[in-house]
Amino acid sequence: MADRLQKEEITILIVEDSPTQQKDLQNILESHGYRTRTSMNGNEALDFLNNNRPDIIITDIIMPEMDGYETTRQIRKLKGEKGHIRICAMTANVTKDEIDACLASGMNDYMMKPFTHEILKEKILKNTFVHA
Repeated sequence: MADRLQKEEITILIVEDSPTQQKDLQNILESHGYRTRTSMNGNEALDFLNNNRPDIIITDIIMPEMDGYETTRQIRKLKGEKGHIRICAMTANVTKDEIDACLASGMNDYMMKPFTHEILKEKILKNTFVHA
């Protein structure tokens, strides 16, 4: 089992095409002590993964160029640890079909937009080995 990490050791990649939502999420996460990186779409996320390995990816589902489902499928094809990064979807449409589609694409978890700080914290703790 991996060593438990402190919050300030966790890097979270935010994949979100809305600059406003991206910045809001980044501000929330950084105010809680996490390091963040951002990508506007799946292509940018995959480029980021060429030279970096975040601890968790939080991705929007509906994005231009490459949506969250395809981004996740492409990440799961990567060799080594990068192909196993925990991925949490953000979606405004949390139906059984949407949840099934998220999990079928290879995502580990999901949360409904808008979400509270507590839900976000819960998802990060659940998907990383973090000391609270």
